[in-house]
Amino acid sequence: MPTWPTALRDNFLRSGFTMQPLANALPIEVESGEPMTRLRFTGDLSDVSGALPLVGLTQVEIFRNFWTYDLNRGALRFTWSDQMSGAAVEYLFMAPPRYSNVGGDNWQADLMLRMFA
Repeated sequence: MPTWPTALRDNFLRSGFTMQPLANALPIEVESGEPMTRLRFTGDLSDVSGALPLVGLTQVEIFRNFWTYDLNRGALRFTWSDQMSGAAVEYLFMAPPRYSNVGGDNWQADLMLRMFA
């Protein structure tokens, strides 16, 4: 499984970072009594989004190659650190990265990921 490139920053910018656990409880119809639920899946899934600074064209190229070739344009999971705990977890891209120039050769990639913990 591909791992996050060591030449890139290991976390998102704090500003704009979001993490939302996916709803896992599914209601079960019961004939009488209190409502019941069951879990839809056994793992903890969360949607994660944030901005990743890419300092210089070298980091831009490293990230683009990672997404395009190592992850088959975002189709494969990869290992990276949980942005809150630091533990190693798996991620999958939910949308292609969106790039914006923040001045000179510096760029920012906005990422939308699904985290499998």
